[in-house]
Amino acid sequence: MKRFFAWLVLVVVVLNPALLAAAESATEQHTLPVISQEQAIKLAEAAVKKGWDYTIDPQHLPDIEYNTHRSQLLNDSYDLFWSYDENELITAILATVDVETGLVRSVHFKQSNFSTDLDNSEIFKTLSDTEAKGIATSFVKRVFANKQEELELVASNIYSVFTGNISHEHVFYRKVNGAYVNNNYLAVSVDSDTKDVSGYYCRWNDFDFQSPNGIISSNQALRTVKDKLSLGLTYQFFNEISAHIEDTYLIAYDAFPANCYALDAFSGDLIDLYGENIDPTNVIDLSPEQRTAVEASVMDLKDLTDPISKDRARELVEKYIEDIYGTGYTIASLSLIEESGIITGIPFIWHAVFEKIEQEEITAAGQIKLNALTERLLLATNNSTTPIEEESELSFEQGYGKAIEIIKNYYADKINELDTSIAKGSGDFNYVFTRKINDAHYAYNGIAVSLNPNKTIKQINYTWEKARSFDAPKVINEAIAKKNYYVDYNPELHYVMINTAKDSQNPVYELKLVYSLPANYYDGNVIDAVSGQLLDLDGVPVKSQPEFEAEHLVTKYEFLNALLEDSGNYHDLNFFLELGYQEPTEIKFTDLTETNPHYNLVQKALMLGIIENTAAEFNGDEYITREEMAEILVKRLGYSEVAQLQNIYRVLVADQQQITTEKYGYVALAYGYGILQTENTRLRPQEHVTKLDLYTALNNFYRVSNKE
Repeated sequence: MKRFFAWLVLVVVVLNPALLAAAESATEQHTLPVISQEQAIKLAEAAVKKGWDYTIDPQHLPDIEYNTHRSQLLNDSYDLFWSYDENELITAILATVDVETGLVRSVHFKQSNFSTDLDNSEIFKTLSDTEAKGIATSFVKRVFANKQEELELVASNIYSVFTGNISHEHVFYRKVNGAYVNNNYLAVSVDSDTKDVSGYYCRWNDFDFQSPNGIISSNQALRTVKDKLSLGLTYQFFNEISAHIEDTYLIAYDAFPANCYALDAFSGDLIDLYGENIDPTNVIDLSPEQRTAVEASVMDLKDLTDPISKDRARELVEKYIEDIYGTGYTIASLSLIEESGIITGIPFIWHAVFEKIEQEEITAAGQIKLNALTERLLLATNNSTTPIEEESELSFEQGYGKAIEIIKNYYADKINELDTSIAKGSGDFNYVFTRKINDAHYAYNGIAVSLNPNKTIKQINYTWEKARSFDAPKVINEAIAKKNYYVDYNPELHYVMINTAKDSQNPVYELKLVYSLPANYYDGNVIDAVSGQLLDLDGVPVKSQPEFEAEHLVTKYEFLNALLEDSGNYHDLNFFLELGYQEPTEIKFTDLTETNPHYNLVQKALMLGIIENTAAEFNGDEYITREEMAEILVKRLGYSEVAQLQNIYRVLVADQQQITTEKYGYVALAYGYGILQTENTRLRPQEHVTKLDLYTALNNFYRVSNKE
């Protein structure tokens, strides 16, 4: 289970779209409420009484808002908000009530005392993950007794903004017949300060669950996925691994085909979002002759230094609209947009909004974007309200031919840089042709053509960054990549909702029992094609993590990033110079060059004087110890000189002998300020910093810093 549920973002839980995309619809739903506002208030009051043993005085009436949800699987709701103060207590309650079922989907409850909330001198005390889990579990058993047998605690996390309390979040996922029910869960928040539940969020649906009798085993599912899914090279974009301004691309292995969604638990077939079987070996592609024919098409592109005129832009827009969408449209607006062009190389774009009006109503609307220097079509999109006739349904092959015709008409000069092979699928008329460099996919670059089932074009999207220089890398082979990609992958059973109508506007859902795929399990992770490491979405190597995030160990780089970057002020070196800190100096660390993605981060730490610049290895990927963290934070407070007066300190803890002599004063001050806290009378100076240690230390660091 470990990393699969790491994507659960808590408090207001946002689920990973990978296994939920088929269940959520973009269409707007308007439900006639079964529950009245008066009933909703009584239900919410009862939930508060049951969860917190608190009775809301009837004289305090809530603000009520009717909330229309766009998801077909989530009914509309009443949002109720109470806020009042009495007897030196400020009470704030936010509740959400389902208008159809009466389920109180969420309650967040907070009471603040006027006097104690203004006292910023108290040392922030931690609540252990074990204690928090016990509080959350007890709450579930008491408040959701009728649901708790189907609930399993699958994810725990902690978060803090470093200016308030730490909150422990626990997600209980619904499990029926040994399978997780996607989109059904209960998330409970526990406040580390009050040691009580501060709120919950629940999603629950009534389904007729398919029996798992006759499904393939997880071992068989694992073998099937390994055999059927292939890995392909891609230049993957990451914007978090580098402290430099320039974006970072790494050569990586990613899973193909991209439209695989899950593994049917009964047949063992790979399926797409619509529940249709996918055979990754059944690929449609251009023949050499067809590719040559596309390449021969003449492209009339400009190469200007100044943007084309508005009249010329209007002429082109009108032509593109007529060629792509037909007649009857008018241009509502046309404007020149000046872009930076740093990534795309496009400094000027003409942007047009168009519409079709019939019987005084807008029946279609869209937009066109043009490169103002070359006249190249960048984007064409059109949303129509006209119903699509079923008898004119498009086949996958016909749609592919239509998409290739678009490339021939507008992008023929790019054909030899495109991967035109696409695994066949039904019901999905989105054709994505990815750019290739060094025979590797270039992420987020290429041409996408989206069609309606009646053969009309919905959208054309051209994304092509300015030329980058990539060396052809020496990569590991696919067999090694696969071995590392599947190292922690275990197929897990899920009940998911499949849109069998293949129409997002008018979905028809069917509950299906499936096994998760690696792309869902890893939440989009890839394999570094040079090192063979599994990388997360930030391009950081994924290490085997403990089940609970609170125990996640923190590296030196991660600690410095939390201290210097997440504070919101330290995003560039100039900020430090403006504050009067010392000029940047040449870094002496032997394992840090200017090409290292963490170079600027360490440079900032040196400018602040919180680390020493020595001709040794920095080892930033190693885990930081608690006494090392204490030293840096005390230096950041400006108490370094005082901390070096070691003989004036006595740290009365059971393991004081484990404190390094040179760091004794730093640890003593950190202990005194509550930055380091004991556990069973032990300070654990040589143990590595956990995420919980980090959040606790930074909370108290900022408390002391703000007080000073």
